[in-house]
Amino acid sequence: MLTQKPFNKKVDKKTLEKLNGVYSYLVENKYSDFYKKKYKTAGINFRKINTVEQFNKLPFLTRDEILNACPDNFLFIPKEKADHVGISSGTTNKDTPMVLLIDSRGYPKNMLAKRFKQYYELNIKKVMLLYSSLNIMRRFQINYDLIKRGVLMVPADLNNLTASAKIAKRLQIDAIETTSSILYYFIPYLKSEYDLEKIRLINLGGEFTSEEKYKYFQKVFKNAYFVFNAGGLETGKIGERCKHLNKMAPRYFHPVSHLYYEVINPDKEGELVLTSLAKEKWPFIMRYRTGNSIKYSDYKCPCKKPSFELFGKIGHDVIKIQGAFIYSAHVSQALSPYYKFLESHDFRLHVYEVIKKGKIRGRLVLQLVGKNSSSSEDLKSIIKKGVSNNLFLSANSSLSNLVEKKIFMPLVVEFVDVLPFNPKQTSIISHLI
Repeated sequence: MLTQKPFNKKVDKKTLEKLNGVYSYLVENKYSDFYKKKYKTAGINFRKINTVEQFNKLPFLTRDEILNACPDNFLFIPKEKADHVGISSGTTNKDTPMVLLIDSRGYPKNMLAKRFKQYYELNIKKVMLLYSSLNIMRRFQINYDLIKRGVLMVPADLNNLTASAKIAKRLQIDAIETTSSILYYFIPYLKSEYDLEKIRLINLGGEFTSEEKYKYFQKVFKNAYFVFNAGGLETGKIGERCKHLNKMAPRYFHPVSHLYYEVINPDKEGELVLTSLAKEKWPFIMRYRTGNSIKYSDYKCPCKKPSFELFGKIGHDVIKIQGAFIYSAHVSQALSPYYKFLESHDFRLHVYEVIKKGKIRGRLVLQLVGKNSSSSEDLKSIIKKGVSNNLFLSANSSLSNLVEKKIFMPLVVEFVDVLPFNPKQTSIISHLI
């Protein structure tokens, strides 16, 4: 079951008019027949959306549908208006990259609102862009207002972090934009070349940042103000943080006004579904299943706006198995007492289902990088016991409890020499069929 407007009990007339405007624009679009064909195949024959019930009859839009569409056919404006190509470096569908033609001048009016507020307040002058080569151009487009004000954008080379650190030193950068995974791997290189206290702003987005990793970053970059973004190539910004949320964990966000929010299974954690409310403006999405797991928050923000908690990508940052939810943030928290024994805060949790004595059980294999190649069996046992007791997969049941109930197999801890580096890290690896 879906909610209606999750942050308002009732969908007001103005919101319904906006939904109808976007629907009519996309279905009757003269540049693309994508939605016309989609809805015709689904048996949708109404020309206008007059009620919420009609809107709820629209089939979901999936990532695979966008991936399989020709980029020209997911462009609902004249081709000559597209000023750049957006290419996703996401954690899913790596064999088929998301490719979209985008008009950055056609963003909704408030899409980039407040994005640069801290840059101006802190008088930031030089920003290092630590992104893959596929994303650098898009970052220049998004940051155009900064560039117009004289803020220097410094591209980095992810394939040569040593050189990137030297460039940071020579140019005396004072801000970094990147993902939390890239930043984590860049720290040793930057630390060897540059005074980390000169970094005054760090902008993180593109993937989930755990509270434990955030605490680590705060210790390393003592003078940095942290900005967290939520969104994706297909959706743009899906959440924003006020000055009050900036004091809270990175998972807390306010909704943005140019998107309509629904949640599958809204009574607890569920998948976020989004629809654009900005007619003739990017993003061109109707009832898009984002793959993000969110939960409505009871937090009463002093700014009076509703809020939600964002837990990351389903199947990568959060996964459901045997009726329980595993969150990468919770694994990270359970591991935190043992970081002093580990070379890296990163981990890979491999999730399986196995048949044991005629019953299906969950099996978890936790891969870590120890501080030396001969990390002891005693340390494995200590980490296994500690994580099993402190990793809660439901409100009242730890992994240890579920092992006792024979719902899960005992946790397996493995030490590996290295974990593969990706611009967007995948902490949970699903082997579920």
